[in-house]
Order: sequence, then structure tokens, then C-alpha cells
Amino acid sequence: MRALDTSLDKFTTFELEPMGMSEAVAADARKVKVSEEVGLKLEARLRPLLDEWNTRDRAGGNARTLVIKPSIASMHVVSAAARFWAGALSGDSYIDIDLTLVEKETGALIGNQRINRNSNAFAGAWSVGSTDRNLTDYIVDIAYQYLVENHHD
Repeated sequence: MRALDTSLDKFTTFELEPMGMSEAVAADARKVKVSEEVGLKLEARLRPLLDEWNTRDRAGGNARTLVIKPSIASMHVVSAAARFWAGALSGDSYIDIDLTLVEKETGALIGNQRINRNSNAFAGAWSVGSTDRNLTDYIVDIAYQYLVENHHD
């Protein structure tokens, strides 16, 4: 992943918006459900980190707020039943999420990172769907690590 030009420690406040989704994802009830799951997991994983960053004393300088806007761009997550009955023939599972970082005061784009993770069809079949089910955790962990690596405090 590409490092940001602006270190996140330059911001004094951090906000996380609810999970967004593309029209294609929003049109499929099963994908909406998975998107909501990713949103809840992302909130649970990032909230303690953002709360910690929000409580740090930043003496001097201007108050700047970073708004984190996550959105599911596309996905295909094979269900446990499909994986059980069709195995690898069900195909790969994947989630693509856009993590857009915007300065609230100016609207300036600080970063826009596409994070994607997939579960190989054969790995999904071999694990009887475990790698498919864990995909939401993997994508959340990658988003968390991206923010941590770009906060040089």
C-alpha cells in the first residue's frame, strides 16, 4: 500500500463514518448483510485506536479533523452452504473496500486506498469455508494496519 503524503499524526481529531457501499453491492441483500458485518467489525476495531488518538494532547497548531470514509466497492463472498456443496467450483471470495481520508475543515483528499483481499476457491474448499468466513476479519485488520502505519506519532 502507498504511504500517505501527510502523516495522520498531524490531525487532532478523527471521525469514522458508517460503512458505505457501491450501487452493485447495495442491490444485493446478501452483500448488504456482509457489508454491514464489515462495518460493525471495522467500527469495533478502529474505535479504540481513534479514541486514543482523539485524547492525545496536541499542544500548538491548528485543530484538524480527519474523516475516514469506508465503502465496499465490490465483493463476492461464497456462503458456507455453497462451499460445502460445490467446493472450489463456487469460485473465489473477495472484498474490495475503499478507505477515503478527507480533511473535514477543507474537504481536501488526504488519501484514497483500495484495500482488497481474496480467498482462493481451493483454500475455501479445503477449509470448508473458513477462509471465506474470515475474509471480513482480514480486510478490517488491513485497514487498521494502514492507518497505524500512516500515523507517525
